[in-house]
Amino acid sequence: MKNRKELKNKTLYQIFVRQFSDTHDFNGVIKQLDRIKDLGVDIIYLLPFYPIGELNRKGSIGSPYSIKNYKEIDTLNGNLTDFKNLIEETHKRGMKIIIDMVLNHTSRDSLFVNESLEFMYLVDGKISNKVGDWSDVADINYENDVVIEKIIDALEYWATLGIDGYRMDVCSLIPVHFWEKAVKRLKKINEDIIMLGESVGKDFILYLRSLGHTGVSDSELYQYFDSLYPYDIKDYQDEFIYHNRNLERWL
Repeated sequence: MKNRKELKNKTLYQIFVRQFSDTHDFNGVIKQLDRIKDLGVDIIYLLPFYPIGELNRKGSIGSPYSIKNYKEIDTLNGNLTDFKNLIEETHKRGMKIIIDMVLNHTSRDSLFVNESLEFMYLVDGKISNKVGDWSDVADINYENDVVIEKIIDALEYWATLGIDGYRMDVCSLIPVHFWEKAVKRLKKINEDIIMLGESVGKDFILYLRSLGHTGVSDSELYQYFDSLYPYDIKDYQDEFIYHNRNLERWL
């Protein structure tokens, strides 16, 4: 991947927009961009800011990882004009901006659920999850070409607005055939699109595969991602922290 070497020493700054400032919105982030830049930040990473599902919502506001619509902004965070201004002001300061995208699952009252149950993973005809008891979300069916096209369309939408890349939630649970198609399309918009992925540990990958579900290894994902969360070295890290062993195997 073209960006891999360049990104190696970059500093990311994660922002949960609705909790970040007194105004809880994009404008509140814009007001602090100079301070963030002075910290030595290269890339701003926004947690999900999309509308949150209402069905089985967790708490009064809900989890930002229970997304109702991939192409809209939750009014709590501002509007599209505010978001475009944030992109522009971030770029003016020589920083890049990436956004979180949660593609393994949607809220249980998402546009996908309402449009067609065939877009979703079903058990006995009902929307469900492959693993875990996540009552406010349901998994997407990646054997359906129509929903794949809708998801890629959403990714292209934000890329066209000028974002510099994505942080992809639990990308190990989404099949390779999707990443191959999606990344190829995104690179037509921005050849240098940043792809940061949250992979999972090898034991969980093996567990997923034992159930007949998708579990994509880091070596497979690195064909499409610049960087992955380092769950593959967690065992070495735990040995260092809990057993006072060195990190030679990691290095």
